[in-house]
Amino acid sequence: MREALALALQTIRGVVSGAESLTIAELIAIRDRVAAEMGGGASMEEIRSTAFERTLAEFGGDSALAARITEQYLADRFRLTHPYEDVVSTLDVLRDDYTLGLATNGNSYPDRIGLSGYFNFVVFAHECGFRKPDPRFFDAIVRDARCAADQITFVGDSLTEDIEPAVSAGFRAVWINRDGRRPSEPVEAIEIGSLRELPALL
Repeated sequence: MREALALALQTIRGVVSGAESLTIAELIAIRDRVAAEMGGGASMEEIRSTAFERTLAEFGGDSALAARITEQYLADRFRLTHPYEDVVSTLDVLRDDYTLGLATNGNSYPDRIGLSGYFNFVVFAHECGFRKPDPRFFDAIVRDARCAADQITFVGDSLTEDIEPAVSAGFRAVWINRDGRRPSEPVEAIEIGSLRELPALL
């Protein structure tokens, strides 16, 4: 995302006067505000387009320019997305024995990020109408997984958006802590540093 934003920012600075001081952090902050305003039913594409339109309007840019920047950003965002090196090998181990699902607030479409064919179901916030950590997002996972909550192992990297609400939903939670972060309070989840550790836990 940041790489794609950097390329978008380069284009913006080249065509919009006065945008030299604009930063990636500001683009992300504007996106976050727009996401909060638009709610869970808005797709990340819609959110990003609105965020670019709002950003460019501050410098005199129009909706046509915002649409062009959005198109460039989305193309770069998917082109530059690559799974961690442990993802595909782990999914290959799990795919024959487990029902695999992808649940995200974002727009990580499996077929556009090199993971086509791995998932039995996908839950997108903009499709179910609720964003993590809303409990109704996790209800949608139970519905689409077609099993009881206590039969679901939920793997996530965010304590507040993934792990805590997954535990509250009755899921078995696995926190993937790639950076070795130390939380301020005990975590009610199994902690792993790599997805390669996951098959042995199931």
